[in-house]
Amino acid sequence: MRIATYLVAWDISAPERLRRVSDAVKAWKACGQKSVAECWLTAEQREMLLRQLDRMVDRDSDRLYAIRLDPRQEVMLFGTAVRPKGTYFMIV
Repeated sequence: MRIATYLVAWDISAPERLRRVSDAVKAWKACGQKSVAECWLTAEQREMLLRQLDRMVDRDSDRLYAIRLDPRQEVMLFGTAVRPKGTYFMIV
């Protein structure tokens, strides 16, 4: 099982859809802000999340991005940020 890091960001125009999208992403996110989340997903999990989100967004008025982050790129830190350690993780 190979896990990749995705940056998921959304701009949803209707409050009810915004809540549903936020709740759906929250179930998968490792960390993030209100409308941006870092998600560690397998290929199957990514497809499951994107199918779910695709049913929620209005393609004419909403925006949603899911960007796979390249693990070869150096992590840039600012402020009190801490560099991620290890390749394995557990969320309890």
